[in-house]
Amino acid sequence: MKKKTIIFGLITMAIALTIGLMVMAGINNASKHKVGIHNIREYSIENIPEFTLTMGSTNVEQPIMMTKEEVIDKKMKVYEFTGRIDNNWDIVENEYVGIRLIDILNAYDMEYEDIEFYEVEAYSVKFKKEEIDENVFIIFFRDGAPLGEIEPISLMSFNAKWSHSLADINYIYIDENSKE
Repeated sequence: MKKKTIIFGLITMAIALTIGLMVMAGINNASKHKVGIHNIREYSIENIPEFTLTMGSTNVEQPIMMTKEEVIDKKMKVYEFTGRIDNNWDIVENEYVGIRLIDILNAYDMEYEDIEFYEVEAYSVKFKKEEIDENVFIIFFRDGAPLGEIEPISLMSFNAKWSHSLADINYIYIDENSKE
């Protein structure tokens, strides 16, 4: 009887240990695949492509034309990073180069409530103020290649809650007064 109790105890401990190790492996694996921005580092601004991004606003008579030269003049930082997006069936990981949208808005001293991004083909994505954080980027490259086919810039949000992307963006409308 004592032998059976010892064997049962050892089997129970082995099962508990196995389950514990599996849970720990799952937790570690999940953290490796967390959605968002990882391994962020500064990127040489000289290596971004020439571009023009028009920014209009409810309180600006003339649209702002943001170019590579403006990015350099305003000393905006360009970043290279690993971005992970959940596309509802897998976590997709790529290397990106871009500028944080929040840095662009700060460089131009823009107050905003809503921002709508338009691409060349007339598709658009609208962000509310609370959706814009340090995980929203204007992107130039994905895995070393230009992202846009017509315009060299795209919009990507790496936020786990609000995931948006839009290629070939050429216009941003900044609504400073929206109260929707």
